[in-house]
Amino acid sequence: MSNRIISLLSFLVILITGCFFYIVINYDLNELFSGQNSDSNVVVVDQKQEERKDSSTDDDTMDDLEPSIVLDNLEDGDIIISPFVITGKALGPWYFEGSFNVFLEDSSGRELTRSIVSTSDDWMKEGYASFSTILNFAALSNPSATVVFEKANPSGLEQNAEQFRVPVFFESKSTNIRIFFSNTTRDPEMKECGKVYFATRSVSIGDSLIETAINELLKNTNKVERQYGFVSQIKNDVELNNFTVKGRIVSVDFSSHLYSSVSNDCEKRALIAQITQTITQFGDIDSVDIFINGEKFE
Repeated sequence: MSNRIISLLSFLVILITGCFFYIVINYDLNELFSGQNSDSNVVVVDQKQEERKDSSTDDDTMDDLEPSIVLDNLEDGDIIISPFVITGKALGPWYFEGSFNVFLEDSSGRELTRSIVSTSDDWMKEGYASFSTILNFAALSNPSATVVFEKANPSGLEQNAEQFRVPVFFESKSTNIRIFFSNTTRDPEMKECGKVYFATRSVSIGDSLIETAINELLKNTNKVERQYGFVSQIKNDVELNNFTVKGRIVSVDFSSHLYSSVSNDCEKRALIAQITQTITQFGDIDSVDIFINGEKFE
């Protein structure tokens, strides 16, 4: 009897051991001990894929943001002519009491002119309010500039400041410039030696309005200008050697005939005023240095 019991127990041990190894071979131990099998709903997260998804979501959100200002008739690189009317719309927070500022600056960042953007819409409502404004500006020697829209900031806090910038160009087939002369009608006895008066001329726009203006000055007065008393202290045979522009200072060099153009100090002061004011009429030029064949003329 005991031998039979031992044999039976041995058979059961062998059977149980065989079943265990069968389970180990055919099932994943992780699933076995976690109580899950291959049919369980397991969510696998790819971190890189999720990051890409998050990035894509951020980009989509940015694309959905409304621009602060939408312009009807002005884009980057447009050519504008004074007076220039600008129309468009801006989001309500850009306004304070129905307006905000716009200004024009040259390539060096100097402000040339300023105007007020105003709306008749309800700017306190959500969304856009339409506006219009006009920019008036003089001719510039440098054809590039920037129209800058400036968000109203009554608090004066830097974190509330915002700008919308549009680079533009000035160009047209012709423009009016001022050429400065003495005037015997306005000052018959030339008592105000350095006082000069301008005559307006229409000129074609080339590469440089400064050079155009200087060459117009060297042409002397025309018949109509002489009838109105304009007189030039610069003789007809004076020639322009060259000119340079550094920042807001122009250096201009003339031929030696400029010496013979004046016979006294009063005429010399008038001549210098003619050249200086003819060149500094442009909004981006502050001062002029005059030379004769490379030597400073003072």
